[in-house]
Amino acid sequence: METNQIQTNEIAMKKQLNTWRILTAIFAVIAIVMAILYFTTNSELTEVTIIKNEVTDDKTALLDKLQKVEKQYDQLGKDYSNLDSLFTKEKEHVAKMISDIKNQKGSIANYKKKVTALENRLADYLKQIEELKAKNEALTFENIKVKTALDSTQKENTSLYTQNTNLSTKVEAGSVLKAYEIAAEPIKMRGTKEIATKNPKRVKKIRVCFLLSENAIAQAGTKTVYIRISEPGGEVIADSKDDAHMFTFDGKQIVYTQLQEISYANKAMDLCVYYDVKKELKKGNYTVDIFVDKNVIGTTVFTLE
Repeated sequence: METNQIQTNEIAMKKQLNTWRILTAIFAVIAIVMAILYFTTNSELTEVTIIKNEVTDDKTALLDKLQKVEKQYDQLGKDYSNLDSLFTKEKEHVAKMISDIKNQKGSIANYKKKVTALENRLADYLKQIEELKAKNEALTFENIKVKTALDSTQKENTSLYTQNTNLSTKVEAGSVLKAYEIAAEPIKMRGTKEIATKNPKRVKKIRVCFLLSENAIAQAGTKTVYIRISEPGGEVIADSKDDAHMFTFDGKQIVYTQLQEISYANKAMDLCVYYDVKKELKKGNYTVDIFVDKNVIGTTVFTLE
């Protein structure tokens, strides 16, 4: 009887020992898993913190650049009151971008490109202003020479005519319009909604949007904007190659993809030109050229994959 009781106790102790061993093993595994999770989470948190810091630094740098651009436009508006409407519109672009960045609308990488474009446009305006100032000084100097040389010889008059002709050519060059913030997008349609796509089989329209520059010395009035879209092989997309789809550029007749008539009043204006695609497009890079007044005013590229 006692022997049976001893055996029963030994079996119970063995079961209890095995249970403790199993529980110990389970706790050990849990401890290891918890340790791994802790270190992994810690590492991920550190990485997230680094990324957030980098984004914050980039955001601060972009805002600093935009505020500098804004101040320069403020000063230009004071210095050149006749161009204040141009600089006011540009400041509106800058203010909107500052607001979007502060409210985290869009990616920082995308805004880096836009801020660079704004800085480039400001630099271009400053260059144009310096060129026009130089031309105005030159014209004033020539007028003085004309007034003090009324009794000079025909040879001198001929020389003045040549110089004035050269100055007129320079002023004409300064009157050339330019396109900024060019965006060419192939789009598909979902009902009336336009959706950007890179699938050549789904493209229904090509949308070309840009900002047409302000230019105080350009001729105002009705102007024709020509869009030329070239396929990867260089062939221009056009509904026809007849005379009705041609225009003059550099003394030659060339084909266009789409045109749009606009009324230009020497002020900056946002434009979008649409082309309805009539055939299935190819994969590859497409080049878009924009023409106004027989000049190329902007070029961009889009890709179909």
